[in-house]
Amino acid sequence: MTSTQFSLLQIDQTTWNFAFEGDRSQVFIWLALIALGMLFTLYYLRELTGLNRKRRITLISLRWLTLGCIACLFLEPTFRSSTLSQQAKKALFIVDSSNSFLRKDPDMDPGRVRDLSKRMGLQPNSDLDDPSKDPSPQNEVERNAFAEIENSTRLQRVKKLLQNPKFEIQSLLNEKIYALGRFGDQLDWIPASDVETFFNLESGSLSTDLKSALKEIEDSKQALGVETIIVFSDGRWSVGGDPDQTGQILFNKGKKIHFVGVGSVHEPFDLGLLSIDHPSEYFIEDAFEGQLLIKAQGVSQSTARVSIFSKHPDPQSSDGFQLIELWGEELQFSPNDSLKPLKVPFSIPPEKLKPGRSRLLVRIEHQSGEVTFQNNDRELLITAKKRDLWILLADGRPRWESRYLKNLFERDASVALRWVFAGVDPDDQSLKRGEDAFPETVESLEKFDVIFLGDITSDEFTSEELQALRDHVDVRGGGLIFFSGSGDHLTSYLGTPLEALLPIRALAEDEIQNAPRFPIKVQLTPIGREAQALRLTDDALINVQMWELLRPLTIVSRVKELPGSEVWARVQGSDIPLIVTRTFGRGKILYLGTDQTWRWRYRFGDRYHHKIWGQLVSYIREESFAAEGNGISLDTDSANYEMGQSVRIRARLRNPTGASRSNQKVQAILFKDGNEESLLNSPLKESPQQPGLYSTTLPGLEQGWYELKIQIEGEPESEKALSLPFQVLKESSTEDHFISWNEEALREAALHSGGEYFREEQFDRLMKLLKDDQDTQVSTQSYKFAWNWTWFFVVVFLLSIEWVLRKRFGLL
Repeated sequence: MTSTQFSLLQIDQTTWNFAFEGDRSQVFIWLALIALGMLFTLYYLRELTGLNRKRRITLISLRWLTLGCIACLFLEPTFRSSTLSQQAKKALFIVDSSNSFLRKDPDMDPGRVRDLSKRMGLQPNSDLDDPSKDPSPQNEVERNAFAEIENSTRLQRVKKLLQNPKFEIQSLLNEKIYALGRFGDQLDWIPASDVETFFNLESGSLSTDLKSALKEIEDSKQALGVETIIVFSDGRWSVGGDPDQTGQILFNKGKKIHFVGVGSVHEPFDLGLLSIDHPSEYFIEDAFEGQLLIKAQGVSQSTARVSIFSKHPDPQSSDGFQLIELWGEELQFSPNDSLKPLKVPFSIPPEKLKPGRSRLLVRIEHQSGEVTFQNNDRELLITAKKRDLWILLADGRPRWESRYLKNLFERDASVALRWVFAGVDPDDQSLKRGEDAFPETVESLEKFDVIFLGDITSDEFTSEELQALRDHVDVRGGGLIFFSGSGDHLTSYLGTPLEALLPIRALAEDEIQNAPRFPIKVQLTPIGREAQALRLTDDALINVQMWELLRPLTIVSRVKELPGSEVWARVQGSDIPLIVTRTFGRGKILYLGTDQTWRWRYRFGDRYHHKIWGQLVSYIREESFAAEGNGISLDTDSANYEMGQSVRIRARLRNPTGASRSNQKVQAILFKDGNEESLLNSPLKESPQQPGLYSTTLPGLEQGWYELKIQIEGEPESEKALSLPFQVLKESSTEDHFISWNEEALREAALHSGGEYFREEQFDRLMKLLKDDQDTQVSTQSYKFAWNWTWFFVVVFLLSIEWVLRKRFGLL
């Protein structure tokens, strides 16, 4: 006897049978039973001659029945039931919830539309896979079905497939055999019982990260027991990279992934900005230049204008901003432009942009019929600065070191260099003054960020000039570099305003012991190993070894560092300092005890010589500020941040004379998206090494446009207070770059994940595969009814009946 129950959830088939399972010989027991039965029958026939036939047959039958029950104790009759149970493996459905799945596919092939409409239950399934049938709609029902698919988003089509009663997905979810999820920039788990939430999904994320979603499935307790994963996707992973390796890991752990491709092979008509190649900072004296990368998909013939606007707040306008076109160009598009993106260079003259930060809008003119306008606009925040670095190089004579430094900085387009040598003219050995020589006024000296003083004595300068050099460091916050020479002319600055700036002193005769012997190698101190300015490579251990490989020196000045100075490098095996730095007032000073750094070019050329000097100059100069005015300089370490990235704020306060303002209570006030109410107030802390310089670091901020202002305690807030904008963006995404269906990526992902790939119109094949791919279990139950108390009572009951009847019949 067999019974079968079937559904997509489970197949149960049960078989019943009866057998004698005793270990003793059944033939012998049956023969013994018959023999005993015959003997008892003969005995009863002789003994019961006085009874009627009915009574004799009753007693004989009871005795036969009793013997049969006793025989069962040895024959062990057994009823056995075998149930074959096949249950669908626990699976997880996850659906792409990014912006691309909210797109429509109006250009899908008619054959696919026809088959898909039948899978979605929009029309009958007759001739479903008949290739000879014309795929175009033949009647009103088919035309309505085609129209519904063309007007449905990819997500809506997936919902239709999952809601089709033919596939029993609803019952699967209600039974909690399957689980649900959706992925975009992250994986959202949805309880199988909460089907409405899953089917009502409409919002899209700005990225598609399947790799991270599969990684979470790998590590999640919610995926325990899941053996099959079904992914609905268009194969466009905009972030995270290909999921192939993670899919392989899941497959090795007993989980396989089937992919269902959703979308069209045709790119719909769409113009969009793929990327903007531009500098975030540039020099205001130069033009702002870059290149636009534009996609023109699905165009037949079209013209559109691409423009760059400056964006200024304007309360009178509808959106609160005024747009002024800075650059524009008419673009002609043709079908060939769909094959590769267009590269469009742009250049904005310097007179059209102002110093500081500017908010720009890049826009491609919207065209009728585009699938989306979201990728036609993009905003930029750029910073225009004056020429980055002004350097004054003064030396007593044109020696090798100063010549190499002159050549080095002259080749750098970001550096404005003025160099002046004393003693060049045989008739006049003094230091020249003038426009192309040493600055004649304090105002002309102030424009220089870093001043190099070589082997030049204090006699070459007036007392006013020496005081101006001191103020350059102390008040203005400039950098001063002493690079010594064989003349050791730094001792001439003792007793002058520059004496307080010196980080070293010359050794007295009784302090000089063993002179350094050639070769003189550089050895970094523990502080120097940590200094970023002396990094030749990112690896700290290799960096120390690289310094030891540089060509040895032959000349060093025998000096001793002064208290308050930091020694970054010494002569190897000696206490003589080679590189010493210190802060003084607002500025920094650097001392080099040799004029032979040019020797470090040996075998390496400019590679390390240029790197070392560039980093040293960057260290001692004060970082420029993005905005300045009313005695306040304000800056953030970037104009553009990603979500979660910290924001570093710096502010420099000066009085009208240019001196630092110390011991002030300063607050950073932040406004977001044009709101008049401040978002937060954060106190700034003054630097103990640089009085008048205040800073703080804000934790990661949410996406939006921000405006930064500074409030000083005790001073009224002005409507024209200095402000600085910056923006926080989400991670850049290519979600809208190409939205066609990437079948090759889907097939590759399925191959690495141990699963199969199906088009959306082949969804019924996937469901059949899931039904056939089931866990099979066989359960068996046996019932031996002889060896138990019930059977014993049956034997006793039969014997008792026989005894009662015998007594009643007068046989006892």
